[in-house]
Amino acid sequence: MKKIIIGILLGVGFVLGMAAMRAQIGSELTTPNFTWDTTASFLSAGTEATALAVDERTYKTVTAAIAAGGGDAEIVIYEIPYGTNALRFRAIGLTNDGTVEIDIHTGTFDGDTDDCEFALRGTLTFTIGTQASTTASYEMARAVALTASSDVSSTSDWTIASAGAAESIAEAMLDLQGDDILVLVPIEGSLTANAKILTKPY
Repeated sequence: MKKIIIGILLGVGFVLGMAAMRAQIGSELTTPNFTWDTTASFLSAGTEATALAVDERTYKTVTAAIAAGGGDAEIVIYEIPYGTNALRFRAIGLTNDGTVEIDIHTGTFDGDTDDCEFALRGTLTFTIGTQASTTASYEMARAVALTASSDVSSTSDWTIASAGAAESIAEAMLDLQGDDILVLVPIEGSLTANAKILTKPY
């Protein structure tokens, strides 16, 4: 009888212990704490790129254009880190009220061809302010405007935080929907100050 009771108690203890363990097993929502990267640096002197034509919006075509030089050499291709859900964009520049206009394209590599199509997600225009940055002589953009035209192809919305005339930090954010390649095209004639584009994946 004692053995039976002991067996029952041990069995009950095992079941309760397993239940307690299951109660502690779960998942934790985490966000990768990537740093702010200088994704692109642009000089106001010289020639910038022209907007990518519809027959230029592939990885191989863009890399060939960059290699050919001229204004297209200013185009930047950025490989988005694995695990990124969205990208945050900021800008810094040398001249108060200076502007920089950037076309944003994204795409996903085709593993069979090492190529991909790029979708134009929109155009960001940053206006430089006077808030100090951690980069010597550069100041934060205080405003950002999104231009969405009829040829923009995106099924995710941008989030825009723009201080306007106030001196704060302007920021834009885009859900990447799994894309792994970002292309930044500085538009010819729009760069009125030396500027850098900063991105932060999360």
